[in-house]
Amino acid sequence: MHERARAALLDKPLRLAVMGGTTLKDAQRKRLCHEVFGERHDALRELAGRIKQHTLDHLDWYLERFVEAAERAGATVYFAADAAEANAIAVDIARREKCTLCVKGKSMVTEETHLLPALQSGLYAARF
Repeated sequence: MHERARAALLDKPLRLAVMGGTTLKDAQRKRLCHEVFGERHDALRELAGRIKQHTLDHLDWYLERFVEAAERAGATVYFAADAAEANAIAVDIARREKCTLCVKGKSMVTEETHLLPALQSGLYAARF
């Protein structure tokens, strides 16, 4: 992946296309927000920011509510201290369930924890 990223950074037409697409998407989002919310747009953005900050300031309370609701619905919730522990939990679940195929969501988080290589090495090691 690092080699592909380096090559992409050197590809000027690709960089311009990504920048143009990002700029266009941002401009369309702003236009649509003003179109839908009109004069209230800035006030709603400010309210959303306050809600986000409130949630972050009281994250422990919201996490407890989430865990309670998730477990009540039948889910199992895991907490990990770091990326290695999170990956170990995922690999353990995959092994325990004898997974041969995994579909992952929230790819940004899994990219940051390097989940794919952990699954590949962990599951491969479990087969032999």
